[in-house]
Amino acid sequence: MSTFSHYEIEERIASGGTGDVYLARDRTLDRRVALKFLSERLRQDESTRMRFLQEARSAAALDHPYICKIYETGEAEGRPFIAMEYVPGESLEERLDREALPIEEALAAAEERGLDLVEVAPTARPPVVKIMDYGKFKFEEAKAARAAKKKQHVIEIKEVKFRPSIDEHDFGFKIRHMREFLNEGNKVKVTMMFRGRQMARLDLGKAVLDRVATALADIGKIEFDARLEGKNMTMVIAPK
Repeated sequence: MSTFSHYEIEERIASGGTGDVYLARDRTLDRRVALKFLSERLRQDESTRMRFLQEARSAAALDHPYICKIYETGEAEGRPFIAMEYVPGESLEERLDREALPIEEALAAAEERGLDLVEVAPTARPPVVKIMDYGKFKFEEAKAARAAKKKQHVIEIKEVKFRPSIDEHDFGFKIRHMREFLNEGNKVKVTMMFRGRQMARLDLGKAVLDRVATALADIGKIEFDARLEGKNMTMVIAPK
């Protein structure tokens, strides 16, 4: 018998695409639990880890006698896990090995629980359905999406234009604005604009762009080096 955190693992009871489920005993509360681990091959993918924990949060938001309770979720020993209520009995796989559940029986089971019968794989033979509170599921899904959107920072590309003959005052003014953009997490497209005979002295414009890169070296890095595009020379600076 192996141990994990404050759990004693007794046996593996299920395996799936995202991980394995074990029967375990919570030594702190002295009760049996189902302990689900994210598979080793998926642990390095941050988006998969977030979805795994979101699965627990979504399930924990539901309160129904026919939905197993979530006791704990987190990460220990480098392994994300979900500890949930252990309900002994026949597994769905064992039930379906005997025969597909008739649609009437599935509908009756959903109605008895006051839940919905949702088709999740209509093209499968037989079709795959799930008993759930669909309205609450969509609400929680939208709520999670809104929360994730609030945490997202949309990176914008701000453009700042220069001339080869720019004076020191304007140069300093533009540098201050670029620092603000970079501190906000945005990228800056620096455009050097040439006119007429200035095209014969591209080196003067390139020298100004080099000064810009040097002035911002403490908070920015060159993502795209200076290159000529028509009558403009551009480079992109990203936050460090």
